[in-house]
Amino acid sequence: MRQIVSNLLSNALKFTRFGRVDVRLVTIVGGVRLEVRDTGIGIPEDAQARIFQPFTQAGAGITRQYGGTGLGLALTRNLCKAMQGHLHIRSEAGFGSCFSAELPLVVHTEAIAPLPLHGRVAALSDAGSGLNELLQGLLPAWGLTYQRHDSSATLAATAMDLLITDDVERLFELRQTLKTPILLVTAYGNFLSSEQSAALAPLHQLARPLARNALYQTLRRTLQGFDPEHPLASPAISLEAGRARILLVEDNPVNQLVAKGMLAKLGCQ
Repeated sequence: MRQIVSNLLSNALKFTRFGRVDVRLVTIVGGVRLEVRDTGIGIPEDAQARIFQPFTQAGAGITRQYGGTGLGLALTRNLCKAMQGHLHIRSEAGFGSCFSAELPLVVHTEAIAPLPLHGRVAALSDAGSGLNELLQGLLPAWGLTYQRHDSSATLAATAMDLLITDDVERLFELRQTLKTPILLVTAYGNFLSSEQSAALAPLHQLARPLARNALYQTLRRTLQGFDPEHPLASPAISLEAGRARILLVEDNPVNQLVAKGMLAKLGCQ
């Protein structure tokens, strides 16, 4: 399963220069369906059967521009077949692709149903963004009132208990007129410094891709306080710990970005 996810995700990222890549896992009758959808270059219809052949890509130009051996999708299809599953494709040249792996995996443990939340949440984000799609699907199911805005001009007349945004550029402008807590969703390595966070307080930061449980707990703590009795609860972070100054000794640039993002998320310098 890990190799299937890795192959499909690697392909989607390689051929998507702009836009987004979404990964979804949903239950179906008799198993699960893994979907990897991108907004990349897409695949012409006449090449969609050919790309599952070993050492074959959609065209010679693709190989020259993007590289690769042409083995990834062939291996992925064989892995799905070995698990008594199927691999499907929906694609259009210039409009991205969606690969779906349907696998007969049994769900052994039911997910813990989260306690309902109460509050009004507004989002400042593009309608087609992955953030809006995620919030639109999760927040009403958790009992929250959700409303999306395209611009900060319409926020002034909106009653809200929390604002969620992925627009870092407008945070200081928003804070001048908005007293509501703000949740910033951004990439690791792009977290605001402790000084900037203090100037924008109350401010919370979460990294992309958003983990469902991390989002739920942040909303619960912000809107209703910390409940240690809840089965999904994790210990609250002390404000004193957030003032710490940390020396990071790490020579790998990727590890540096991840570690700095995690520390900034905790409010550390």
